[in-house]
Parts: sequence; C-alpha cells; structure tokens
Amino acid sequence: MKINLILVSFCFLVSCSHVQIQNHTIVQDNLIEDIEEPIDKPLEKLSKPLKKIRLSELRKIGEFALVRKSETKDENGWMIPPYKNAEIKVGFEDEPQIGEKVTVVPLRVEIEPFQLKISKSSKTENTGCLEDKEKEFFWAIDLETITDKEILEVKPVKGYRDAMPFGVFVIYPSVEFARSLDKSFISRAILPRHVSLKRVESAIDLDNDDEPDLLSVNFCCGEPEKESAEKCPYLCKKYYRKIHGLWKIFDIADFREIC
Repeated sequence: MKINLILVSFCFLVSCSHVQIQNHTIVQDNLIEDIEEPIDKPLEKLSKPLKKIRLSELRKIGEFALVRKSETKDENGWMIPPYKNAEIKVGFEDEPQIGEKVTVVPLRVEIEPFQLKISKSSKTENTGCLEDKEKEFFWAIDLETITDKEILEVKPVKGYRDAMPFGVFVIYPSVEFARSLDKSFISRAILPRHVSLKRVESAIDLDNDDEPDLLSVNFCCGEPEKESAEKCPYLCKKYYRKIHGLWKIFDIADFREIC
C-alpha cells in the first residue's frame, strides 16, 4: 500500500487569522470567518451494535484538533468562554465528496463518537519544507460547524488549552461503529511488531470486539525504531490498520512538512 505523507497536523489549526464579528475584528487564526450564534444542534451519534460487525473500507484516517470559538479572548489571544461554536479542519491527499460524512472519535474525553458532513474542500498548495515532498497539493477540508452544548462546555483534558480541549480521530468515509480504547486495557501482544505501548497515541475499535483496529503511533522523524519520542526535534506519526488479523501501515504523518 502506498504511504502518503499527511500534510496537516494540529498545527494546521492554530496559525493566525482575522475573524470578522459585526463591526469589529478579532485576530485569531489564518482564516476569515463569521462566528455563528450557538444553536445547540445535537451531535449525530453512532449506533451501538450488540455484536461484532464487519469492518469498513477506509480512505483516510488521522488525528486532528477540535477548536472552540468565541467573541472573547484572553491576554494571549486565545478565545475563552462562553464559546459560540467549534470546528475541526482536516487535510486529505485526495479530493473528497462534498456532503459525505466522516466519523469523529473524541480522544481522552467522555464524549461519544459522532458524524459530521464535509461542507467544503479546497485544493491547497503544499508549502512544506522538505525538498522531496510527495505531492504538490492537498485538499483542505471544512467539516460542518459544531454547536452541541456538550462540546462547547466540556473541560479540556490535561495538557490541552481551553480553546482546544481535546484531540479527535477522524475516519473517512464514516463508519458504522467506532470507539476509543483505553491503553490500560491493551496488551503488548496485540500491537504491531516493534511498537511499544508507550508510543501508542490512540487506539480505535471499529468492529466492537474490544480490540484495536486502528492505531496512531509516535516516533522520531528519521528514526522510526527509536523507542522514546519524547526528546525528538521533530515528532512524526504512523497510522496502522489491522487487516485480516495483521497490522499494516496505513499512512505516515511527517510533521516536518509544517514549517
């Protein structure tokens, strides 16, 4: 399977921009957007099957950040409560279908997985720093805006800012079932070869058998076998998918592309 570099990380979401609100401007990110009034639209949750289900075909998986937006900022320029809405922006190597859904699995927070529609996509030039970057363009994807009260009011997980309260695992196309697994319930024996449990960032069950079918694994860029990724100058990520009981590398996120 061809391995494409993922050109969007959490950093994609926190560059600088101008957000126009009524008659004044708030500086936050690199995009010009109107902050909508909250509607408290409920999230479209997944079904809860009672037995193991068939695995779906996937085109894209990855970890991204959820960003909450408001009309008020703190002294450092970060938006603070009360939040009006939230959004998740992702990047695909191939053009998606507008209106199709993705599955969003919140990580390390007590919020059930849900579905969002793709509302917009734009072909974007790859301005990464590596001379050997694999593609000249990628697709910047906008998902529908989130106004669910649970998302807007949840406390951030440890190590996250209030405006970016938790990370999410995005799966495209949407799947019938998905959930995040606690690493404390995962044994080393079921992981890919040469992957230690401490390098696993997230584990996703797709068929309701309480075992991971998708993994994101941290490693030092240029040193994939290095056991610890804590002191790396650049942190990269491998995504694994289990196919017929065997782990295969699905994709690689090389964050050195974000400069």
